[in-house]
Amino acid sequence: MNLVIKRKIFQSIIPAVIILSLLHNFINEYAVFAMWSIASITALLCAGVVFDLIFAVEFIVKSIKAAGRKEFLIYIKHKKGWIDILSSFPVLILYSVPLFCLLLKNSAEIGTLSPLPFEIMSVVITIRMPLILRSIRVVKLFGIKALHNSEMTRHHSSAAGTVAVITAAVVIMLWSGITGFSDPEGIKKRSSDYSRLLVELESAATLNNLDFRDLCENILISDHRLIRINYNNGKRYEKLSESEFSKYYNSGDYIKVSGELCSLTISVKDLKKENARLNMMFFLVLLGPGVAFMLLYSRHFSITVSDVAGALNSGFRKRDYNLMIKIRNEYKEEELYRLAQFYNDVYLPAKLRKRDFEKEGSGTPITMDAVKQFDENGS
Repeated sequence: MNLVIKRKIFQSIIPAVIILSLLHNFINEYAVFAMWSIASITALLCAGVVFDLIFAVEFIVKSIKAAGRKEFLIYIKHKKGWIDILSSFPVLILYSVPLFCLLLKNSAEIGTLSPLPFEIMSVVITIRMPLILRSIRVVKLFGIKALHNSEMTRHHSSAAGTVAVITAAVVIMLWSGITGFSDPEGIKKRSSDYSRLLVELESAATLNNLDFRDLCENILISDHRLIRINYNNGKRYEKLSESEFSKYYNSGDYIKVSGELCSLTISVKDLKKENARLNMMFFLVLLGPGVAFMLLYSRHFSITVSDVAGALNSGFRKRDYNLMIKIRNEYKEEELYRLAQFYNDVYLPAKLRKRDFEKEGSGTPITMDAVKQFDENGS
């Protein structure tokens, strides 16, 4: 297999991996939102690590090749090398690798901040860096040649789309940093609320000479957040069996609230669900401009600019290209269309006259003075 074929295979595989990674990014958040099983969520987290590794390897390979050609800075500045490194190594080093280590130890509280042993990782999650940096991989799809034949269209739609996506990414990260992460505060408030409720129930049972277990279960049985009540006498009330509990809950999905007579196991999955909903919304906010510039703006640019420039280029360069350029009224005052109007009114007639002279055998060459004279007479 020669080098050209290998390069084509590589160029076709990477866009497919990018699309898969973007789908994974959304599904990863949807899994938390839809409260999938812990095994499914863990598998998705591991898949994220694999995608980060792939893009890190891609950056290393491209960097080595560019350095060998002494074009490393060109690759970083003009061939989206900066996107390659942003969407791979920061996420891999600051999030994926530490998270994977915690998963191996089976002590990760996925999606929460307080139990994580790495303060940097806490900041990373707070500003939603993994979600955002993985999402900006959509920018790398702008350069796919299969979407547009025009190099000008690819370049300008890529530049405009990149600005839009990166601007949205920066705004989301800044906003997330300012507003903070909702889970820790929500968990603290929930813990204090149920602690206060337990004190009130214990006091009510004592003052009114009521059976505490009956009172506790009558009040809490309708609470959808309650998972289990463990009484100090060894009895318990539970809504989920041990197998169901271990299937859908890990140590970061619930809190324990202790009182004098019992302890409560309370779910905090709804807090994580709300955060996942925000993450999905932010993901679509990032993906939307990318897709819009890739499909809609690039088509508009191709029709209104690239096609006109291509027709002008063909008319000026090709001897047998004699087609007029359609001038749209809404753009007629723009520089490109004014040049196209000159091409239609002056250059093309002069070109046809020259061709006719050559056919008649005169062989008189056309000069710029003749073009200027024709333009003056025509105006």
